[in-house]
Amino acid sequence: RPPGAGAVASAVNNETDEAFFVTGTYSDTLLKVGNTWQFEVRQIDVDFMAPQGKVLEQFPSLGYPGA
Repeated sequence: RPPGAGAVASAVNNETDEAFFVTGTYSDTLLKVGNTWQFEVRQIDVDFMAPQGKVLEQFPSLGYPGA
């Protein structure tokens, strides 16, 4: 996605198990380490956030820092 790309995301609060979704924009800064590109910074600017209620099923973490 180009810098400032629009996005919709959903997540789960680890403390309350309540789901929510957000809309907004994000931009990434990448860092090349050897032959691999890695995320250095992901800037997320949230425009709107809304609750979705209690989680019925939770998928395993994708392993992102802070997840």
